[in-house]
Amino acid sequence: MSPTRQSSSNRVFSPPPSRRLPSSHFHESSRSSSAGKPYPHSYFDICTLFQDNRCTNRSRAHTKLHVCMLCDSDAHSLCDCVHASKQKLVCCLFWNRGWCKNRPCSKKHFCIKCDSPHHGANNCHTVV
Repeated sequence: MSPTRQSSSNRVFSPPPSRRLPSSHFHESSRSSSAGKPYPHSYFDICTLFQDNRCTNRSRAHTKLHVCMLCDSDAHSLCDCVHASKQKLVCCLFWNRGWCKNRPCSKKHFCIKCDSPHHGANNCHTVV
């Protein structure tokens, strides 16, 4: 599904892997569960609204990935993740992405992957 173009010298160019979108980026009706870390994406690519099932954007033009922020599965959101405890559901997803500017914040600031109060999921090296 990667766009390619022909050059004048008949060589085919395709975007580098970091610029290609995984197939789960598009909101297909059938999603397969994925084990491990399926995509080398950054946390800035993940849809925050999808994590608590609030994203209504099903457009192919939607620029955010619908994958679980905790385990990277495209089969469910963070709210539906078997690895997520109820405590993880009250954490600040914006803080986990390095975006929270609320002082004080009504949500708890701890990593959803390893429970550390010192970094968010975007800087965590724990594999769930």
